[in-house]
Amino acid sequence: LAVFGSLFDDARVRRLRSALAELGDELGGARDVEVRLEHAERHLDGTASHEVRARLVDAEREQYRRLHRELVAFLREAGDEQRRRLEDFIVDPQFSALATKAARAELARLLERQCRRVWKAASAATGDLESLHRLRRAARRLRYASEAVIDEPAAVFGDDVRALAAAAQEVQDVLGDHRDELLFAMQV
Repeated sequence: LAVFGSLFDDARVRRLRSALAELGDELGGARDVEVRLEHAERHLDGTASHEVRARLVDAEREQYRRLHRELVAFLREAGDEQRRRLEDFIVDPQFSALATKAARAELARLLERQCRRVWKAASAATGDLESLHRLRRAARRLRYASEAVIDEPAAVFGDDVRALAAAAQEVQDVLGDHRDELLFAMQV
């Protein structure tokens, strides 16, 4: 929606993105704890003290359980409404005037915009956690947008955009692993 939203009714895109952002925030908290827990379990061996294991594993596991319960409650309360909005959008997307243009040219323009966004984020990256995270998010967005237009049923582009998606995934993966390791190290 961030990349291709201009092809659809603006108000509906904003509402759907808002709902999905809320869901992402809820999912993100639990996922961050889950990642820290996985790192702790992977990095700690049998020689770790009980205190270290209690702080890095047991406490994280308990926090994950609490966040998971909160996520389940959130999905029970808001999930049906968000799912309905998404279903409505899929069934009746309500295209904008831009969607009447030649698909290949318009989609190429939107992908080029995302390439510039990644380049700008890379140029602005200073090595701090937040700037690298912005770059990772930009690469992830480029990757998913590229993948959306290289496979059936929407195979508009071929090998060049497939290579672009692979490069964006590589940036996303490297920076994601880096972030996860740093967040774990900061916890220790």
